[in-house]
Formats: sequence, C-alpha cells, structure tokens
Amino acid sequence: MTDHLGNVRVVLSDKKSGTPTAPLQVNYFDAGISTWQATNVDNVLTNENGKLKVSYSGVSSSNTGAYVQRTVQATKSYTWKVYVDIGNTPSIYLYAKQGATSYGIRQINESGEYTINFTANSSGVVDLKVEAISSSNYQFYIDNSIFTEEGVLRPEILSTTGYYPFGMPMPGRTYNNAEYRFGFNGKENDNEVKGTGNQINYDARMLDTRLGRFLSIDPATQKYPFSSPFVAFGNSPIYFKDNGGKTLEPGGNKALALNDIRSLVPKEFHSQIQINSSGKIEFQNYDKLPDAIKSYEGVSLVNNLINSTKDYKYTAGRQVEGIKRTTNERFMLTEPKGNTSPEMAISNLSITPRSDYPLDDMANFLPEKGYDGSIRIGEGEFFRKNPTTGTGRFSYDRSKVIFHEFLENYLRTENGKDYPGNNGAHQGASDKANKFSKEITGKGDSYGGYATDYVLPDLKKQD
Repeated sequence: MTDHLGNVRVVLSDKKSGTPTAPLQVNYFDAGISTWQATNVDNVLTNENGKLKVSYSGVSSSNTGAYVQRTVQATKSYTWKVYVDIGNTPSIYLYAKQGATSYGIRQINESGEYTINFTANSSGVVDLKVEAISSSNYQFYIDNSIFTEEGVLRPEILSTTGYYPFGMPMPGRTYNNAEYRFGFNGKENDNEVKGTGNQINYDARMLDTRLGRFLSIDPATQKYPFSSPFVAFGNSPIYFKDNGGKTLEPGGNKALALNDIRSLVPKEFHSQIQINSSGKIEFQNYDKLPDAIKSYEGVSLVNNLINSTKDYKYTAGRQVEGIKRTTNERFMLTEPKGNTSPEMAISNLSITPRSDYPLDDMANFLPEKGYDGSIRIGEGEFFRKNPTTGTGRFSYDRSKVIFHEFLENYLRTENGKDYPGNNGAHQGASDKANKFSKEITGKGDSYGGYATDYVLPDLKKQD
C-alpha cells in the first residue's frame, strides 16, 4: 500500500481468510428470461437456444438493452460476471447503475465473459445493465449472469514503514518480517551498502536518505540551472517525488511500443533506447550522441518526453483508458473490431482540452490517472491514396504517424497549446513531420498529407 508519493507504507499478503458468500443471483437462461427487463419499451427480450436475446423493435429511437435489479448494502463489494455474445452490435456497454451513480462502466467490442467489480455507495437497488448505445436494428445475447457479494479480506501484514521526509526509515516505526526490497517512492532499497533503507536506487542515480541528496548529478540538470544537480525532490519531499529522470512509459504491446519509439531515431541508435527496471523508457548514453544527431526532430522529441516534468504513456494496441473530463467517469476507449479508419486507430489524450470538441466528447477525455499525456496507436499498418489521383494504396510510414501523434501530444501537454488553428498543436506537428521523415530516411515524403487507410494485422493476412 502506497501513499500519494508512491512510498510503500504497508506490504500485505494476497491471502484471504474466509471465502466469498454464495452467489446472490445466477441466470443461466435454461428457460425464459428470468427477472430481466428491457431497457426501453422498444426492446424485445426472448429466450433463444438457452440465451437471453435482446433485440430492437424499430418503433422509436431508443437504445437497445436489458437489465436486472439486485439489492446491495452500503460499503459492501460485489462482482458481476456475465457472458455477452455481441451478435451484430459493434459496441456494447456493461455497468451497474444505482440512482445517478454508475459503477464499473466497460465498453466491449468482442463476445466473451466480462467482470464488473464495484463497492456500493449506499444501500438499495442497483440495475445491472447490458446496453448498446444505438437505435439501429441491433441484437445481442446474454448468458451465465452471476452476481456475488465478495468475502471478507483479512490480509497478513508483511511489513510497515514510517519515513523521515527524505526517505530514511523511522526507528521504532518500522516492521518487516519478509525480504521486501522496495520502499520510499516505491524504489528499490540498496541495503547492503549503508544499512536498511539508507540508500535507494532511483535507476538514473542513488539517493542517500539520511543526507537527502543524490550521489550523482541529475540527468536533466540542464533544465534546472537554478538548482543544485544533487538536490532531491526540489527540497520539498512531501510535495514532490523524483521520477528517476524517466517519464515515458510503454503499454499494451510493449515490444511494439518500444520499436515504435525507436523508429523516431536513426537505426544505428535504436539499441540505446530501452525499457528500464521501472518500466520506463530510457535513452542510454544520450549525452554521447553527436550534437547534429541530438538536433534531429525525433531524437529531440524522445529526449524531451523522457526527461519531462510531466508523465506520459504510449500504448501500442486496441485499448486505452480515458477519463470523461466533465464527470471523472473512467472508460476503456477501444478500437472497433475490423477497423479500417486511421482516425479510429489513434487516441490522443492530454490534460490540455481541445476547443474544437465539446468537453464531454471522447476526443477531450483526460488520460488515465497518473498521466498528463497518453497516446494510443493500433497495431495495424497505415496506407494512403495518391492525393493527385485519389487512387491506389501506398504504404504510409508508421514512424511518421508515431512522430506526429507524439509531438502533437507533447505540444498540448507540455506547452498548453490548443489542438486546432495555424498555431495549434496539430499544425505544429504536421509542419515538422516531413523534416522528421527526411532526417530518418534521407528522403522526403513523396505524397505528403495523412494516412487514408488502415489495416489490422489479422485483416492484412487476408489481402
């Protein structure tokens, strides 16, 4: 268990003493529709081959969905497992709703078993909902709905630690009955050198917790000429934490994410970009690069992202978490199955809002908690048509897509730039994209413009 600075305060085992109670409600739909109800009068619920079939009658413009009601008690935790066959529906939402509160909202695009976990805010009735946000002639199926109250967790305490401001363990307030290596700021202790908790590994350098000073200079010292390169946490350890000089985290398909980030620098320097022990991207021996290479657009961008005071995440894959700016609700933004649109293959989320979309639009979602900027790019291949003839399909360099989205997000997140306009982040990234291509490939972009087509890996095999 950590505090707001990532300090490991208590370590608990994952053992449970006690078992969950019996399921509160099970629907296998062997016959009938049980106590399930249609979300709207225009929806039709029937039992088809041992599944609950949900379909749209076509009468008016209401959503297609079904729900069942369950009684819950305040502060207790519940689990809802349900199998959903999406049928001909492109996207379905699962969630539990109690009054104006929605729990565990989840968007799905594939058939399968899904789980919603939530803790009730108050006693009363919740609606367990499966809903397609559309009035089209869609139909889907529900099966094996199991609603359970979770058992009591009585964890074993393995260790607990109280800290002085710069991370030194407090005598008499530290207990440890296991060889747990991590502590202050969630970093690994180097106990063999100066004793337990007196020296900590911050990846880029070592911290002496008794002195409150690092033992080598800050890798980003050029960004802070007003401060000593050995100072820790800006001398305010209760407010700040040190990111080890690395602030860019890969997610999703991490091997592809690493290769995508490497594609922003010349090939001979690819091996210098690695994922460190903290799961962050680092640019090894950057200081030894020739000055001419450091000035390359892609090289400069990667270094800026890694050494920023903001936190960034890059996900290579179909899903990324976003937070609705107006309500703080969490959503999984998912690339549709069979997608062929470049726009749907990309999510670009920043703490800086876009003025060209409403605040509650998905384009204006905040990054997931703990990040200031978040970029997602699908695993497929990008193409474009000849802009002169509008025909043909030519491969569009993936690295150019990566560069554009990274720089656009950096300009919004770091500099507070808006998205649209001649001076906006989108145009700023576009202006530098062709220069980036020349630096990496040695030649310009023959056609310019943006990708017009996108092919997922599984669809590409069928071409």
